Amino acid sequence: MLIVERDKSKIEKLKKELNKSFDMKDLGPARQNLGIKISRDRKIRCLWVSQEGYIHKVLERFSIHRAKPVGSPLTNYFRASSRQCPLTEKEEAIKAVLYT
Repeated sequence: MLIVERDKSKIEKLKKELNKSFDMKDLGPARQNLGIKISRDRKIRCLWVSQEGYIHKVLERFSIHRAKPVGSPLTNYFRASSRQCPLTEKEEAIKAVLYT
């Protein structure tokens, strides 16, 4: 089980309640869950998730892991309009996480 909450006291309270009904083992901060790699930078309060490992497994399963990558023609012609630009700090933060 993966528990995500900003307030650490709420996490501890939930873990105590769950421990009453289930045998549990705290594995510490999550680094990977369901094949998704989890990275974080606590200083800037950002969280990143990556499915790169899962993608490699799927490519190997279908024997296409040695195939040559190709570009998408969409990237050459795609242009963002001013309406699609981030307007708030929150949107800027999401953009920074998605495109870095």
